[in-house]
Amino acid sequence: MLMNPEIIAVMIPIVALFIPIVVVLTKHQQRMAELIHGGQKDNQQFAILHYEIQELKQLVHQQTLQIDNLRSLGPGTPPKE
Repeated sequence: MLMNPEIIAVMIPIVALFIPIVVVLTKHQQRMAELIHGGQKDNQQFAILHYEIQELKQLVHQQTLQIDNLRSLGPGTPPKE
């Protein structure tokens, strides 16, 4: 079944217009994927930093308690082991 030449003449510009649209949509999809995956990486780094800060807070708290205990013993008193 052969197509009518008028239909072919109309279809050529339509198909030609679809090419840039597909390119734009593909680039947009790639950018969105990079943003999503990049965001996940940032979230992981944020979670790691949050965990490390919590560890540092616990360590400072423990050291503060130990310093307070040493001060309460007074000068010249040997610390308990």
